[in-house]
Amino acid sequence: MAAESYEEYAELLCDAGLTAQERAPFTPIVKLVFGAGYDKTRLTEFASALKFAQRNAVPMGGLANLLAKHDGGLKAIVSAERRAKKLAAGIALSPASTDPRPRYAPHAKGICVNFLALATNLSCSLAAAKQMGAWLLSAQFMATQR
Repeated sequence: MAAESYEEYAELLCDAGLTAQERAPFTPIVKLVFGAGYDKTRLTEFASALKFAQRNAVPMGGLANLLAKHDGGLKAIVSAERRAKKLAAGIALSPASTDPRPRYAPHAKGICVNFLALATNLSCSLAAAKQMGAWLLSAQFMATQR
């Protein structure tokens, strides 16, 4: 969507005080939703998931389904994207290791799916992105993360 509406996307970034970088093209999108001060690890994970979706030609609206059905969920997708990036750069890969952490709890996974569905449809307004980011930082969301 951003490629099709580049001028509107650039205006959103400018209004939010963000810049796009070639090495991390999806980070500004994630920052539009969560804010630039959000946890850097989460921002990076969400941006990696968007890059994975682009690289695998996931159709608009299809990322939520991919996350729901992908074995390992968001963490596995992020890991796959990191491996693909290293492979593309010619870096030798070590054997894939098993992630000892459990998958996200269903409620947290749902939040990630909702965020990524929103972020992939950039026709949403900056106000809608800020509203979702505010809700995710609210006490209601934080209580579900314990």
